[in-house]
Amino acid sequence: MKSEKPKIAVLVAAYNGEQYIEKQLISILSQVGVEVSIYINLDKSTDNTINVIKRLMVTYSNISIVSEDKVFGSACSNFFFSLTNIDLNK
Repeated sequence: MKSEKPKIAVLVAAYNGEQYIEKQLISILSQVGVEVSIYINLDKSTDNTINVIKRLMVTYSNISIVSEDKVFGSACSNFFFSLTNIDLNK
């Protein structure tokens, strides 16, 4: 009997994270023994964070952007928005 890997959903709140977001996402994607899906809420950044994420999305189909044009004001607000707007049953 073949064992399936546990499915893990990672919610990422990002704001002006151009310098760190690629390393952060690659670290999450490098986890072994689990099937990871990453959902990103990008608080309306003024740097190139969105371009870094979109470049990674070309290679990694398990990265999704939930929102990129809202101003959440805090990571807490961002996470609550994520929890109400992501279908984790995919």
